[in-house]
Amino acid sequence: MYLNDLEQGQKINLTARIGSEILEFESTVVDTVASTHSILAETIIKNDRIISFKGKGLLVDLMIYSADNAPKVFKNVSIKLVQLKGIIYYNISSLAEALILNRRQSFRMYVGEAVVIQCGSNHSTVDGVLKDVSNTGFAVTLEEARVEMHEGQVIHTVLNDRIDEIAKNYTFQLYGLIVRKVELENGRVIYGCKLNNPVPGLENYIMIKERIRIRDSKS
Repeated sequence: MYLNDLEQGQKINLTARIGSEILEFESTVVDTVASTHSILAETIIKNDRIISFKGKGLLVDLMIYSADNAPKVFKNVSIKLVQLKGIIYYNISSLAEALILNRRQSFRMYVGEAVVIQCGSNHSTVDGVLKDVSNTGFAVTLEEARVEMHEGQVIHTVLNDRIDEIAKNYTFQLYGLIVRKVELENGRVIYGCKLNNPVPGLENYIMIKERIRIRDSKS
């Protein structure tokens, strides 16, 4: 599937990333342009200004959610503001085809919650942010100056959440082996971790959260 295969009136989600910060927006397809693999979409206005999706280090993914099929994502789309007949639209383009997100394995759910992280086998802890979690791993973000961690080190944190829609509390103990370190321009560091062992109930929790998100995006 290419971007121009989308339908007029179809809802799309734009996920903008700058470092560890993630913002999500919803828009609607107005028209498609097959010759450039692009679409025209409604602009998003905040504080009486159109969000331009311009900025150093800004990356934007376009996602499509369906209640029946796995989500699809167009990675690193290009977004420009264009004016047609006095109306400003987003011109969103991508030469690549959409990627299908595997719900059971590769889907990473954004969390963005403050957590306490235990480093190594000792009891020293540091404050950080649980960036995202999947059935096989998780990522945390923290200030470089706070602690030095390295690949191969084991870290531990806890994911606590309550899903009001089903009136249920969740607590997951996450033990992970650091497999990736990414230094950001703002001095923060992202550590990607592989779960040491499967976490009971985590996969089902992620799927419930995703179903709620898909429902909300369609309403």
